[in-house]
Amino acid sequence: MVSDSKQLKWGKLSSKLPNMTIILGVKCIDGIVLVGDRKLSDSNKTDFSYGDKITGEVEGFLTAFSGDKSVFDLFRIKLREYTELKQPITRADTMVLLVHQIMTELNQAFRHYEFDVLLAISGSKYLDGISRLYYFFPDGRIEEIDNEKPYKCIGSGYTHSTIFLKKIWKNDMKMEETAQLGYFIVKYIVKFKLDDSIGVGNNPPFHVPQIHYLPNNQNEKRLDDKKLEQFDLITDEKLEKFEKSLNDVFV
Repeated sequence: MVSDSKQLKWGKLSSKLPNMTIILGVKCIDGIVLVGDRKLSDSNKTDFSYGDKITGEVEGFLTAFSGDKSVFDLFRIKLREYTELKQPITRADTMVLLVHQIMTELNQAFRHYEFDVLLAISGSKYLDGISRLYYFFPDGRIEEIDNEKPYKCIGSGYTHSTIFLKKIWKNDMKMEETAQLGYFIVKYIVKFKLDDSIGVGNNPPFHVPQIHYLPNNQNEKRLDDKKLEQFDLITDEKLEKFEKSLNDVFV
């Protein structure tokens, strides 16, 4: 845990540190898709590893965190502590309130950090069977990602995703098509070295972007290795075409 003296010292800092990462959350017609990179860093970008930024601590719920690795670790610890010490979480509103509470606590302790969270909830938790997606601001405020604004990109990589989402996204897109778009965006940032806080590792299973589905009326669905290999091949071909088109225009 962090000492009170360090928290007090950090609290005096006026500027906020960047929320490294890229995670795309999308509400599709057949469910929710979360896509993220794999690089876990501290806010000074001096220490990093590769792992999961999208986690499922409780069945039927997925959380995706952007920001400092140490704050992310605290978020997961607090979430696990609650689920282990209290009764199992089965209601959607209970999880929404819990994430709100944790975010509020972390914001008070780490005010100079930029961090935010996406929460995806399986349609099995709702009477209509439709999966939901929520965005949590660092101070705990909540925004539901709905059909009017069906996607949310968090982390410093969002600036690089905007052009692709605006040009390619359509409201009738399904989870797999959307996952391919998110996969492309992550690999695009990595290939052209647009943000050194975003990356994928060289060793399985952290060598490809992370993808999770929450289909309507179902719990989490993960992509198998064969599908990820297919995504990787398709994405590499698209990136080659993209780079060639830039050369054709400017060279």
